[in-house]
Amino acid sequence: MFGERAREHMILLFIQKDDLDGMDFCDYLKQAPTAIQELIRKFRDCYHVFNNKATGAEQEDQREQLLALVQDVVDKCKGRYYTNSLYQKIEEEIQKETQVLQENYRE
Repeated sequence: MFGERAREHMILLFIQKDDLDGMDFCDYLKQAPTAIQELIRKFRDCYHVFNNKATGAEQEDQREQLLALVQDVVDKCKGRYYTNSLYQKIEEEIQKETQVLQENYRE
C-alpha cells in the first residue's frame, strides 16, 4: 500500500511469542507459511517479537531490544522520515496516472 520506500521506515512487530510454547521464533519462521516468510523478507528482516506474558527483566529486555531496533531504523534512514503528506502526494500521482490510463483505454 505505501510502497517499497515506506517499508524502509517500518518494523514488523509479532506479538504472542508466548503462544509458541518455548519454540524459538527463528525455528517457527522456518516452518511458517510462505506469506509470512515473504513479508519478513520484504521488510529486510526488520522485525521484533513480543512475549505478551513477559514480566520483570524479560519485559524490560523486550522493550530495550525494540527501542534499539527503532534507533537502528532511524540511523539507516539517516534521519529521513516518511510522512502522511508524502504518502498523499504519491497517492495523488497514482490517481493521475490511473485516470490517464483509463482515458487511454476508453479511446
